[in-house]
Amino acid sequence: MRGLQRNWDPDYLEDGWPRGLDNFFLVDRINSVAVQATMDGTPAAVLEVGAAEGQHSCRLAARGVPVTALEPSPEMLVRAAQRQQEENVRFPLVCGIAEALPFPDATFDRVLCESVIDHLAHPPRALAEMRRVLKPDGRLLIGFVNYGSPTIRASRLVYGVARALGARWSRRHLFWDSPVPAEHSFECTYPELARLCAPHFTAERTIGIATGWAFPGWGSTLNRFPQPVAVRMLAAIDRTARQVPRLGDYLLTVWRPR
Repeated sequence: MRGLQRNWDPDYLEDGWPRGLDNFFLVDRINSVAVQATMDGTPAAVLEVGAAEGQHSCRLAARGVPVTALEPSPEMLVRAAQRQQEENVRFPLVCGIAEALPFPDATFDRVLCESVIDHLAHPPRALAEMRRVLKPDGRLLIGFVNYGSPTIRASRLVYGVARALGARWSRRHLFWDSPVPAEHSFECTYPELARLCAPHFTAERTIGIATGWAFPGWGSTLNRFPQPVAVRMLAAIDRTARQVPRLGDYLLTVWRPR
């Protein structure tokens, strides 16, 4: 299992992401929401699982939150150490996998698992481990691209029609396409995540973020508007996900241990 997760490079994944304002808006919201939600309740100890380059961990550390970053990839740990130096923060960097967390029981007040759960080799085992290292009154935060969102369902419909008609632009296999790319272990939706979490956790709340992310042609359409206008359009879309989180292109979910 360790070999499956040990070495990876997110650059090729990010190269496939859209470059429009919808993507930048979404990523900025993800970063702020993940950090703020993790800080809620003033946790004394936080673990970030699958920390990659340590972006969230660095932001938490800069705000005085005691954080530990766990990551299976040595390359990513090198980048995380470099980011620590650049941002003048310090916290433990641990090489390990989510399915076998190298920490005692009931160690952490918060566990943050952001954009990771559907990349793990064995999500049920990882969730059991995250429950084990959480304190009884702790919280698990899981963020993920919502494959059940209206945007992704509509995008798949558009691409399906375009492919049936033989459109050249539809031939590329995109990150939200079906089936999901090989680096995913399953297609994450809220109902599927709730099923996986049910043996160990109870849902507390869900935060949705929506921008119409990566819908075919949406990014180029936004570019035709002055940027302040486009940002207001994205903010209006995002408000719908704040009111009805499961409409979000991305969801950050908060879970209480059973």
